[in-house]
Amino acid sequence: MNPKEAKKLGARLRNQREALELNVRDLADRTGIDFSTIARIERGVFDQPRPEKLAALAEALGLDSTEILKLAKYPTLTTMPAPRTYLRAKYRDLNSDQLEALHKDIERVLEKHGINPTEPEFGEDEQPEPRSSNSKKGGKR
Repeated sequence: MNPKEAKKLGARLRNQREALELNVRDLADRTGIDFSTIARIERGVFDQPRPEKLAALAEALGLDSTEILKLAKYPTLTTMPAPRTYLRAKYRDLNSDQLEALHKDIERVLEKHGINPTEPEFGEDEQPEPRSSNSKKGGKR
């Protein structure tokens, strides 16, 4: 990340922190990241903060970690995980029964709308292909 990009990243984090009316020490308490490290990131003088730190800052600030990692020039996923994988990662506080119930609810909604709830084929979720008027929604291509 060049100095201009580091400053842009820092400004994004600082603006969100200030919008939430948090000081740097509050954010340090929420994330477990040293307040001086956060201050350096926000000033744009830390040109290669670890992705784990950026993800923790994003989560504590209610930001999308993918957006923050992209600003820091880290590679990000180009495909979405399967619903079950996403739910386990996103909702870690839910027990296995709760996760399974949530997954079944999502499958029902997808099926109701004619969408195959299985994992997408390679590249399927990246660039939607134009559909002819007689193609089935959510079916295999």
